[in-house]
This record gives sequence, structure tokens and C-alpha cells, in this order.
Amino acid sequence: MSLKLYGDNSLQNLMLYYIKCKIKNSLKVVMDNGNSNNGRLMAFYIVCLTSYVLGGLYLTQFKLTIQSVPQTVYLIVIVGLFFLYGIIFLFMLFQYLCRKDLTCLMILGMAFLGNNIFFVETIYIVQDLINDHASIEKRTNDIAIFYYFRQVSFIALLFVSLKSYKISSTVIETKEREPCYIVLAFLIMIVISVMAHTLASYNPNFTLEITSLKPDNATVHWHIGYIYSLIVSWGLVLLYLIIKTRTHNILWKSIGLVCCSAILTNVLLLSLDEYSMYIWYISRGIEVISTLCIISILMYNTFIILKKETDSAIKDAMTKIYNRKLFYKSLKSSLAKGAVCVMVLDIDKFKRINDTYGHQEGDRVIISIVDIINKSIRDTDIFARVGGEEFAILLKCNDKDEAIVVAERIRRNVQNGTTIPNSYELKEKMTISIGVYCSKIDDESADKVVSYADAALYEAKNSGRNKVCYYYH
Repeated sequence: MSLKLYGDNSLQNLMLYYIKCKIKNSLKVVMDNGNSNNGRLMAFYIVCLTSYVLGGLYLTQFKLTIQSVPQTVYLIVIVGLFFLYGIIFLFMLFQYLCRKDLTCLMILGMAFLGNNIFFVETIYIVQDLINDHASIEKRTNDIAIFYYFRQVSFIALLFVSLKSYKISSTVIETKEREPCYIVLAFLIMIVISVMAHTLASYNPNFTLEITSLKPDNATVHWHIGYIYSLIVSWGLVLLYLIIKTRTHNILWKSIGLVCCSAILTNVLLLSLDEYSMYIWYISRGIEVISTLCIISILMYNTFIILKKETDSAIKDAMTKIYNRKLFYKSLKSSLAKGAVCVMVLDIDKFKRINDTYGHQEGDRVIISIVDIINKSIRDTDIFARVGGEEFAILLKCNDKDEAIVVAERIRRNVQNGTTIPNSYELKEKMTISIGVYCSKIDDESADKVVSYADAALYEAKNSGRNKVCYYYH
């Protein structure tokens, strides 16, 4: 066995092992990125919503002769909304099943599910109108009743959801449960649904007159008090949402958008007497866009959670580079395909940094050196943290000379990048020692390949540190 040395500087023994990671700071970076993308997503839907409303209002200036919405179109939109609200409910249900302390999320899902009860009633009515089995005047009033109580149900359940919301909820599941809120929400949903059905034309003695047809039998006239009651109710629940949640969560911001959309829809409903067709399309379009906003945010956040779970299995929490498990898995896979080059790197005099300045400074040193190394290698190289201050790199090459050039570049960049003063605000200049080994045909064991690179690293440490050493056998 022979060892060839590259580099310079002084001697000391091998450094300590593992350092406690501070996960909180590293997760903050991921959350900031996620919040930024959520903000862009919501801004996109707000722009779409604004453009749609302005475009619709512009079209109302052209008074076409068509003054009613075809029943088949009405049916298609209602069925579409039915499935959209069903998807939202399923997303929130599954999140609640994973985190049963998030009672507010389950109740919010029930609010969307409650909409579908009224949609089923509306679909049945529209189908009757298409088949000419019902009086237009009575059925139009029934549709208005279900439209009115659908919003009343949503407002009531949203209020209960906000009541159960805790802004100080943790990122881990707690044993705290509040089933009483869920039971209350379920009862409210059922009671309002039964009330709406009872007040429809199914029971002539209790029918509630919300609308009436004008003499042209085409234009709907709403009794204005019901619309104002909805506008006031949506405004109050929106105010409560802002006060209770402080719009801290992107989901609540999207629910706030739904509240604003509902207020706008009902304001537009006040002008339904003049432009029934346009106002209907604008109102339903507003509801569809705001619903799509919620679905998009729920889907995006679900995939963010999946990505975090995947990263936690293969990446180091503090540095965000790969962990020991992933490195060995990749090394075994690469060895099965042919020869590979491996580097093992260790930060020189790291124990003294911890002892002198504390673990917080030690963490900063590790993160800074990882950043320098990341900028010194290719994206295709596997860079992993295999110990406290020990790292490993699996190079996408099998040439010894190229591996040594890369190692020298890394060593030099760390030395120059941490020289005082430096952009990382480190208190001392840091150096690293590197052991390099390129596998042979008969090297079938990942542990053996790493042990050879480790032997080269020990030699670099024992011969003065801040060196690159290649292992020959």
C-alpha cells in the first residue's frame, strides 16, 4: 500500500464525531419557499378573478336579446361545482385523518360537503325543468331557496370552523381532540338542509317566497332583503376570519377570497333584474375560480408535505444535502454498473470551534462549508453528510486524475472562501482534508471502497491536514 499526498499545512489528530442539528432553522427555508409559491398561486387566481369580472361587466354593456341561461348549461355548471366541492372535502378529510387535532379543517371540509347537499336538490329541480315536469315559477323559487340556504349553511359551518381554530397549533400531532365541534357542525349542516327542503315547494304550506318572475316570465326578481342578509353575513364572517386567523395560513387567505367572491356575487345579484344572463355567468364564474384557487392550494401543499417527507428520508435536516443512507445506496448502485470515484472529507480542527464558540457557530461552519463544496461540484455528483463534520462525495467519473483535480478545487475553495473576512461571517478560516479513491473491477463492496477513501483521509490528517490524499493498493 502507498499513499500520495497533495496540499499543505499543519498536523493534528482526527476530529470528533456528531453534532446536534438545529432542524428549526432549516425547515424555515423550506416553509418560506412554500409560502412564496402559495402567494404567487393565489395572486394568479386573484388576477384571473378580477379579469373575469371586469370582462363580464364589460359584456353587460351589450344588451343582447337572450335573457336567460339554458337549463343544460345551468346543469353542467352545477354538476361541475358539485365535483369541485367534493374534491375539496376529500382533501380536507384526508388531512384530518392524518392530523386529528386539526378539527377546524374537518369542519371546513364539511362546509364544502354541505354545498353538495343543496347542489343535489338543485340538479333534481333543473332536470325537472328540462323535462317540463314542473312549474317554472315554483322551481325558480326553489333554486333560489337552495342557493340562499347553501350560503347560510357555509357561513354557519365556517363560523364553527373558525371557532375551533387555534393559531398556535404545532407542526406535530397532539392528543387534543374536539369532537363536540364536529358534532355541532354536522347537526347544523343537517338542520339547515332539512329546513331548506321543508321551505321549498315540496310543502306548499311552508313555502318561502324568495323570488318571483316578472310578467315576461324570463326575468327573476329577488326579494332584496335576502340578498342584503347574505352580504352582511359574509362580511361578518370575513371580519371574524381576519381577526381569528390573522390570515396567518395560506388556506385561510384562500377562504377569505371565497368570502370576498361570495360578497361580490351577491352584490351582482342585486342587478339581476336587468342582466340576468350575464350576471348569472359572472356569478358562477367567480365561484368556480375561487373554488379552483382552494383546490390548487390544497394540492400544492399536499405535494409540498410529500416532498418534505421524502427529503427527510434521504436528506440531512440541517444541511439539506443527502444523508449517509442515500449515499451508500447510490454507491452500491453505481458499483454494480462499473468503477466509481469516492471522496471522504473532514473539517479540520472542528472540535476546537465547538469548544471555543459553541455549537451554534459549529453549525454555521458546517452549513458554510457545505455551500462552498456544493458550488465546487456538479449537480450530478452525490454529496452527502455521513457524520458530524464528515462528508462524502460520489463523483460521476472513474478517472483518478480528474477526481484529484476536483478534490484540490474543493480544498482550495474552502480555504479561500473562509479566509477572514468572508461572506459567511465565520470567526476563523477553515480547512478540510480529503481522501480520494477510485474503485477497481474487483471492488464489489461499498464499505470496502469507503474504507479505502477513509484510509487516505486519515493519512491526510496525520500528515498535516488541509491536504488531498489518494489511496493506492
